[in-house]
Amino acid sequence: MDASRDPDLSTIGIERSKTLYHMLKDLAITEIYSTSYKRTMQTVQPIADSLGISISLYNPQDLTGFAQILKEKSGVILVSGHSNTTPKVTSLLLDSEVASINEDEYDNLFIITSAATNPVLTKLRYPSFY
Repeated sequence: MDASRDPDLSTIGIERSKTLYHMLKDLAITEIYSTSYKRTMQTVQPIADSLGISISLYNPQDLTGFAQILKEKSGVILVSGHSNTTPKVTSLLLDSEVASINEDEYDNLFIITSAATNPVLTKLRYPSFY
């Protein structure tokens, strides 16, 4: 990460993006959401390109509205977020608090199944060699 407000992914971030692609490429992802920041877009771009899916933007200032939109959808939806948005959206989807993420953590992956009916959270982390 550089000092700008909207940096590109770092070299390690690019590697994590490739790992995410390999982890998720065989899922039947139906939609991809991201904030408009370069690093969140670049994180999911390889998956979007391979599946031919456009990345839809969400407003990080209206996470309650975004969580409601997600609850009304079906399918496999990928959301690329930030340390201050991902726990909040996850909490809104689960209707319970989720631990915060430090601003310097880039290795969290939250998987929510059955978001509309009986949400279950699985939290994964990228391998420690990143």
